[in-house]
Amino acid sequence: MGVIRSSLISGSILLLTALAGGADTSSTVPIFISTNNHSVTPVTEPAAGRFLVARRTLDDPHFRQTVIYLLRHGASGTVGLIINRPTGLNLSEALSGIDGMDLKSRAVFFGGPVEFNTVSMLIRNEQESRLVEHIADDIYLSGDRSVLNRLLTEKKPDNALHFYLGHAGWLPDQLAEEIRHEDWYVIDTDSALIFSANPESIWKRLIEKLDPSGLYASSYGAPCDIPQTAETARKSPFRSG
Repeated sequence: MGVIRSSLISGSILLLTALAGGADTSSTVPIFISTNNHSVTPVTEPAAGRFLVARRTLDDPHFRQTVIYLLRHGASGTVGLIINRPTGLNLSEALSGIDGMDLKSRAVFFGGPVEFNTVSMLIRNEQESRLVEHIADDIYLSGDRSVLNRLLTEKKPDNALHFYLGHAGWLPDQLAEEIRHEDWYVIDTDSALIFSANPESIWKRLIEKLDPSGLYASSYGAPCDIPQTAETARKSPFRSG
């Protein structure tokens, strides 16, 4: 199997072999969210095919304001791809050894800090095979050069094919601990978001549903303690009209 490797750094292993074995949810932790009585996207346990959404308080520079599509989650650990961080590179700049194809229109995303010299592909509406793995719903994963060549020859559109340098990874129970620490929301995936034409906006769109921003008054007392008079309204700097 021909592993796709980035020309930026030499030598590494294929993303698909980062974790072996089937899913095991015995180490997962149920997550429940309540945010100021606003409706939120239904919350689930981590699993392949679901999103991690960084909470506003997560300040790790690798993962701040990220949305991660989970590829593996089980007893061996967790692997995912950051879907909302374009690198500014195109495929012709990230890969070498592919001739006769115009790759300059294909954006490459930062998939995560692990194995940054390995390129992987998320594909929509593909067929599962020995070289293409079905993750969930209509999303498939491959890291094979022959699959890449075929998809480019077929002119697979950008809204059904994305490329990633590196991936994100967690040791067994590490992600569960981060979730307990309230670093992440876990939500069901919207496949269309993965291939969004405006990927930089994905985190903002999701976090506004999960943890809406806005101005909330501190509670200094019961409502009857606040004088609601015409004079009060005239003195308010936020009055309208």
